[in-house]
Amino acid sequence: KYLNKMNNKTNKTRKRVFRGYPNDVLEKSILDARDISEQNLGIPIRKKALAKLWGISVNSSNYTSKINNMRGYGLTPATKGSDFIELTALCKEILEPANTEQYHRVLREASCLPKKFSEFYKLLEDKKIPSVENLKRIIVQNIFVERELVDEFITITKENGVFSGLINQSDESFFVENINSDNDNFDFEPE
Repeated sequence: KYLNKMNNKTNKTRKRVFRGYPNDVLEKSILDARDISEQNLGIPIRKKALAKLWGISVNSSNYTSKINNMRGYGLTPATKGSDFIELTALCKEILEPANTEQYHRVLREASCLPKKFSEFYKLLEDKKIPSVENLKRIIVQNIFVERELVDEFITITKENGVFSGLINQSDESFFVENINSDNDNFDFEPE
């Protein structure tokens, strides 16, 4: 009986899957960065103070996720182990752009920083986004996103694309705009 219980517990443990990209949309990461900008005048903030501001623990997966997402989009160089969380120049340009043109440029740049997101936008550049089933196949074969993460990946890239202007909606169809992205992109690193 004891071995059966042990086997049942090990079968129920969650499998960790490495995404290789932020697990939430750019817009939410910008709001998290805005908290630092508004509450700490944009200067680096201690991780415990930031966690308190967000109403979470520094040891929580939620904290790690928020920091990883901000780093993935180029909003901070910090990791979950950093004692101080600071904002990047790119983040400051997003939060306080000189004009609308700069705002859209830096949103596009941040959306394309995660390598897998950049690959998605480049692969579909100047094309109509295909049907969901074809899109899933293209993503698994060309961008190497795990099958169980494809729906999440599509949701995030579409939301980021529409938010940043990389994706244009016209007549119920979505088109990936010419991204003109010469910026370096980052491999999303696990903690």
